[in-house]
Amino acid sequence: CHGFVAFDRVYLVQHGEWAKVGIAFGSRRVRLHLSRGYVLVFESEPLSPGVPRMIEQAVLGMLREEGVPQAPYGVVPEDGITETF
Repeated sequence: CHGFVAFDRVYLVQHGEWAKVGIAFGSRRVRLHLSRGYVLVFESEPLSPGVPRMIEQAVLGMLREEGVPQAPYGVVPEDGITETF
């Protein structure tokens, strides 16, 4: 059973022409992306509980509404392909 994770930050990383928006608790996940070839564009300071997910969902919704294409499978490291545009 998975416990509740209180995400505390929003980040944006880039891999070639593709960008990934995501949320994390602490900087471990961001460092993992960097180790896989992503470049850090933005990482927020710690935020109040619930805020990171609201920001991520708003950004993803905006990108989808604007018709920004998602990265095709296999062109970037596989973590969170649905958040990679």
